[in-house]
Amino acid sequence: MDTVEPGRNIKPILQNSIIKSDGATILGADDKAAIAVLIEIARYLKKNNINSCPLEFIFTTGEEVGLLGAKEVDPTLITAKNGYALDATDPLTIITHAPTAVRFKVTIKGRASHAGIAPEQGINSIQIASKVIARLKLGKIDDETTANIGIISGGRATNIIPEETIVNGEVRSHDLKKLKDIQDGIIGEFHKEVMEYRENLSVLKGKVVELPIVQTEIFDDYPLMAINSDHALVEIACEAARELGEEMKIGITCGGSDANILNGKGLNTAVMGIGMQNVHSNDEYIEIKDMVFVAELVLEIIKKWGGVNFK
Repeated sequence: MDTVEPGRNIKPILQNSIIKSDGATILGADDKAAIAVLIEIARYLKKNNINSCPLEFIFTTGEEVGLLGAKEVDPTLITAKNGYALDATDPLTIITHAPTAVRFKVTIKGRASHAGIAPEQGINSIQIASKVIARLKLGKIDDETTANIGIISGGRATNIIPEETIVNGEVRSHDLKKLKDIQDGIIGEFHKEVMEYRENLSVLKGKVVELPIVQTEIFDDYPLMAINSDHALVEIACEAARELGEEMKIGITCGGSDANILNGKGLNTAVMGIGMQNVHSNDEYIEIKDMVFVAELVLEIIKKWGGVNFK
């Protein structure tokens, strides 16, 4: 199922009740550990002939590269209207709020020319893009908003003035107005830089010029996730944790997950942790005790949700 690279030919090692890779790859506990937990729960229910409340298991692909599997889920095929996504770190935190996000693509088109013989005839699209990026406020904008430029591509050779540069980025926020303001501000800076460049070039050449130009595209990535603290998903999870002698905390994240998409499709979904550590790195690991606890926690939730008398 879905993991990140380097995630091929993983050699898991069990050492002192900790599962890790041999260091050459990730472990893939994010999110194969959750799959292992859910499969174990299904086996347990069947093996012990437990007549639980109706359960549906949803396994998605492509989460790491854009929540692609979840986006293709047909909600009419799902009977349940409430559920949990096991895709976070802390087993004692239930995440109820996650931001909405947009992705943007900015294409700047200049003019190619020989960088040695006639550089003055070219319009360097990389330079224009760089000026904008250098003055943008990126990273953590505030406690609920972030922005990032993640991919820049352009140019064909060092001896050619780069004609086209493409900039890809994203904005996330728990506040829809802030997200739009930041998004519009970033796009606006690219338009402003291009227009100023053209005006200066027009003055220099004594005529109106049509290059450079900027083209922008904005894509909705995933919707806002917000579950009330008194929702049954939260209350039952907290009760289940107390049955196991633990206290569940309510958390807010700046990351997106399948839960954002599922909530947007009318499937109320909270996010629970499974204990994975140092995810997306070759130092990733997970402790067996955490996986066992999560399995026990989910079983307790099933018990409380359906009023099942587990023996």
